[in-house]
Amino acid sequence: MKARIIPDLPNRDYHAHEAFGSTQLKTLLRNPARFHWERENPQPPTTAMQLGSLVHTLLLEPERLEAEYLVVEASTRNTKAYRAALEEADGRAVMLAGELETARAMADAARADPWVAELLQHEAMVEHSLFWEEGGLELKARPDWWAPEGLSLMLDVKTTSDASEDAFTRAVVRYGYDLSAAHYLEAAALVGRPTETFAWLVIESSPPHTVQVYIAPDVFLERGRILRERALEKLRHCLETDTWPGYADGPIELTMPAWAALEEQL
Repeated sequence: MKARIIPDLPNRDYHAHEAFGSTQLKTLLRNPARFHWERENPQPPTTAMQLGSLVHTLLLEPERLEAEYLVVEASTRNTKAYRAALEEADGRAVMLAGELETARAMADAARADPWVAELLQHEAMVEHSLFWEEGGLELKARPDWWAPEGLSLMLDVKTTSDASEDAFTRAVVRYGYDLSAAHYLEAAALVGRPTETFAWLVIESSPPHTVQVYIAPDVFLERGRILRERALEKLRHCLETDTWPGYADGPIELTMPAWAALEEQL
């Protein structure tokens, strides 16, 4: 597969492509059995994932709203109106009017941030799909916002309940955001657009939708590169041997973590 950038590939077509993305690599690194099952049984996006995607669209590609989403005037998803909309969606994601209102408020909060507002004035590639071959594997990536020339910056939009530094640092480790960052930057280099800086734009999902931007430090990017290489090595082995193990062979004796140990009462 020749390394390439596809600017106008619909989001659903990108996710349907058989190449491996960073989300799949993170799943495989944690549990190859889960990765294999999800590969054979694709799961629909969760409500939280759909809301996050809607915020992306409203913030970065508002002109694609009607093409990507069908908004229904219903209070919950357990209504006739919502079920009828699902039948009419024709590939679009069906969202409640209240969810659209929330997503608009989140996107507006991001635009109100001076740093973000200035950044979005720059010319950039938005939701471009990258495909390449690496070590015999077909891989893919889809950066949210990417300005390889000039700023040499890649921006990933995240929605969360807590955008504080401590909470987001834990999220980076827990959800493998550093692995994804390393994957995106490697993709940029392999398609001939090396990029220096990776940042996360984090937006809280509840009012007042506080916004914070975090720059990925080298220590996190290096950790992400190491985890990514482990995932690729494990993926090659699983594919070659057609074995998809779970967590471990046989019983495991639990170890008491330091944070759970009871302190002696003085």
